[in-house]
Amino acid sequence: MLKNRLQLTGFTMIELMISLAIVGVLGSLSLAGFEYYKKKALRIEGADLTHAITVAQIQYRDRFSRYGNYSQLEAHFPNVVSENYAVTVTPVPGLEYQQYDADIRLNPNQTGVEENCVRYEVSARGGLITVRTFDQDGSDTSRSCLYR
Repeated sequence: MLKNRLQLTGFTMIELMISLAIVGVLGSLSLAGFEYYKKKALRIEGADLTHAITVAQIQYRDRFSRYGNYSQLEAHFPNVVSENYAVTVTPVPGLEYQQYDADIRLNPNQTGVEENCVRYEVSARGGLITVRTFDQDGSDTSRSCLYR
């Protein structure tokens, strides 16, 4: 009697296959959500990088009485470094005390990003700082990318 009872314990093949199918469906649903949040995180990282460069330029100008290029900012402010974006910061020649331009582009090896937020442009003219975004074709997408 004890021998028959031990043989009846465990899961059947049907029960195992049903549970595997349920896990597969849940996994596929979570993968779609993961892609959405990855795109959103890359967009937010680009916006945060524009803010970090702007703050770093203000602090660099307070310290050295002029705006710096990207290598100078990188040496003094480690928060302007990104693995996902290529950054170029250039003070305007002759006007390094008042103006600079920054170009922040998503690295070409990054896939699965929102196509309308692949490039950020920061421009400082005197006390006015403007940020614009562009899609892959170069169209201005600032309204749809920055204000959501």
